[in-house]
Amino acid sequence: MQREAWVLETAGEYWATQKVENVRSISNALSIDKEWDMAHPKLIDHAIEKGWCKDDEDFSFAKCYTSWFYTYVSKGRERQRFT
Repeated sequence: MQREAWVLETAGEYWATQKVENVRSISNALSIDKEWDMAHPKLIDHAIEKGWCKDDEDFSFAKCYTSWFYTYVSKGRERQRFT
């Protein structure tokens, strides 16, 4: 029996994954920032084209792809702070 967990976060067709090393909580809010294990091959290029970041150094999946309104209404960040 394998014992591992992964977080998969999506934003339309764009996605990123991160292996869970200890304990992790996500709640209707993107949580993968600058480090991931796998991602859509055009993840950063798309964000740069949209003007969400300047370059790969400036890129954060959570910051670039978060829907502020959806995250606010779902209270995702608030629930994350409680766990």
